[in-house]
Amino acid sequence: PWQTLQRAANVAKPGDQVQVRGGTYKQRTVIQVNGTASAPIVFTNYNGEQVIYDLTGVAPAVNLSAIIRVSNRSYVTIKGFTLRNYKTADARQVPAAILIDGACKGVKIVGNVISAIEQNNATPYNFNANAHGIAVYGTAAGAIDGLEITDNTVSNLRLGASEAIALNGNVTNFLVARNLVQNCNNIGIDVIGFEGTNGNASLDRARNGRITGNTVIGIDSSRNPAYGGNFTTGGGGYAAAGIYVDGGTNVVIDGNDIYGCNLGIELGCEHLK
Repeated sequence: PWQTLQRAANVAKPGDQVQVRGGTYKQRTVIQVNGTASAPIVFTNYNGEQVIYDLTGVAPAVNLSAIIRVSNRSYVTIKGFTLRNYKTADARQVPAAILIDGACKGVKIVGNVISAIEQNNATPYNFNANAHGIAVYGTAAGAIDGLEITDNTVSNLRLGASEAIALNGNVTNFLVARNLVQNCNNIGIDVIGFEGTNGNASLDRARNGRITGNTVIGIDSSRNPAYGGNFTTGGGGYAAAGIYVDGGTNVVIDGNDIYGCNLGIELGCEHLK
């Protein structure tokens, strides 16, 4: 056994399964290894034990940072972890539970439980204050291709101007399925284009994917300061969709249950190209 997930994330080989024993861990991890299509690397909880990554008291870095980050890596699976309590009130910091960025192939995010990822900046209408549950940013010339986000629970997030599950930029051939997204103060699942995430405008939109079999409950921006609300008393705008396609293209949305949200399914493009 090793003491940290980071040690395994530095040395695992294709076909390895990294099994994490139950317990509560206060650490962030960057995956530094690649699997192959026939021999992926799986990071998972050991024998059903509860593995909790609890970052209470750990300050997020400036800009976007995550408890687990997969950057320019391929054929990696993150499975069966609880990730929680990554919080800030500083608009310069953008906490996320899981971040996938750069160019990646065959990444799978499966059966994780994410909660209490919070942007607590209370400045009204500050759209520079953000947080995410799962953030996917296709920033590179090569796409994030073949991504699967399945069977996760994402709940009780304070998101500022952002989303619980966001696919943004050069992302293609994705599946978002059978997730439970609930009780968040902004958009549940978002497929985004033309925000400048990718420097090549022709690649700067998530596309060619399916959002299916998800349950999205209680998505409400009225208590979100980004929409003029108060965390306790509300009073803000009702503007958050359960599922939103904002500049994405060729997306199939089917078989989802959406209720208790400001909007059900929203289609738009906030940054026209």
